[in-house]
Amino acid sequence: MISERIMEQCLGKKIKITYNDQSSEETFCEQFIRQEDDDDESILFLPNNFVALQSEIESIEIID
Repeated sequence: MISERIMEQCLGKKIKITYNDQSSEETFCEQFIRQEDDDDESILFLPNNFVALQSEIESIEIID
């Protein structure tokens, strides 16, 4: 699982996300929401109302 620190660095940038199932996509990070309690997890908001959950992300590469 990727760290919140890395997720936060993606805000407002073009990124390449590799998921735990080895699929990947190049996209834009519109918003980062930090975990608020033990029942939640941090998420990245992506275009077209998609989200990436922290537990689903294996790695992130910042493209620009």
